[in-house]
Amino acid sequence: HVDATHFVFNLSTAYSLGGALERRHGSAALLWSTAALVVFVGLVAASLTRHAGGAVGAWHLGFSGVLFAWIVDAALAAPQFCPVADWCF
Repeated sequence: HVDATHFVFNLSTAYSLGGALERRHGSAALLWSTAALVVFVGLVAASLTRHAGGAVGAWHLGFSGVLFAWIVDAALAAPQFCPVADWCF
């Protein structure tokens, strides 16, 4: 699915995390891992959609799954992860 709100949230997440991940992993590593994740997540999304009897042929970009991987990477690298204020791990 693609809509303006989803695109804006994905873009803001990519903007806020991309620079830190690029500094930590390097430009080439981030580019290759992102490209691999796009392909992998896209194939998984397409496969699940097809097997679930959903909208076969619907357009799924799969970048939300890539951003989820970026968020997990950033959270694991942080000394403390606080998804909600005063609720840290």
